[in-house]
Amino acid sequence: MEQWKAEKAKATGVYYRLMMEHVKKVLADPKRVYPDYDPAYGYELAGFAWLQGFNDLVDGHVYPKHNQPEPLRPLLRTARPLHP
Repeated sequence: MEQWKAEKAKATGVYYRLMMEHVKKVLADPKRVYPDYDPAYGYELAGFAWLQGFNDLVDGHVYPKHNQPEPLRPLLRTARPLHP
């Protein structure tokens, strides 16, 4: 059981970390993905979508209270600093 918990902890959040890495890469060079971007005009982050995964719903060991909003609060806290 301990080995399973260690493996699960290592794998948890992989896609979140990949998403944050991608967002930071895009914001570092918006012109790369939006050629008409004008640095003088800047940009505004108005929001983003996060789709909760199916595996999170069926894995009670990771999120035993998956119907409560608590697990999303850390996501929002770490994503907010990306806004300039």
